[in-house]
Amino acid sequence: MKFEELNNKEYYEKMNEYKEEAKLKYQDTKAYAEYEKRSKNRRIDEEINIGEGLDKIIGEFSEYLGKEDCTDELNALVNKYQRYITDNFYECTDEILIGLSELYISDSRFKNNINKHGEGTAELLNKAINSYLNNN
Repeated sequence: MKFEELNNKEYYEKMNEYKEEAKLKYQDTKAYAEYEKRSKNRRIDEEINIGEGLDKIIGEFSEYLGKEDCTDELNALVNKYQRYITDNFYECTDEILIGLSELYISDSRFKNNINKHGEGTAELLNKAINSYLNNN
C-alpha cells in the first residue's frame, strides 16, 4: 500500500465516522438533506480537496493570533468561511454559523484540529464569528 493510499484510507474512515455522527444528530434538518444531496456523488479526492480548502481558510485565522485592530480583516475572513461552507456543503445561515463556532470550542476534536494552526485559533475563530454576526 502506498503512503497516499494510507492517508486517504485514514481520512475516509474518519470522515465516515463524523458523517455517521452528523447523521444521528442532524438527519432531520434541511442543511443535512442539502449536504447529502450535494455530496452524494463526490469522489474521495473531491471530498479531500474541499476539506483541505476549508482547513486552509481556518489556517488564515491563525495569522491574526495576538494581533489587535483586525476587525475588518477578520469579518472578511468569516464571510469567506461562511460562503465556502455554503458553496460546498449546505446553506450556512447565521444560526448554523454560530452553532459551528460553539462546537469549535466545546468539542475537543474540533478544537484540537483547528488549533493545529496555532494555539488559540479555535477561540479566535469563535470570537471572530460572534463579532461578525453582532456587527451584521
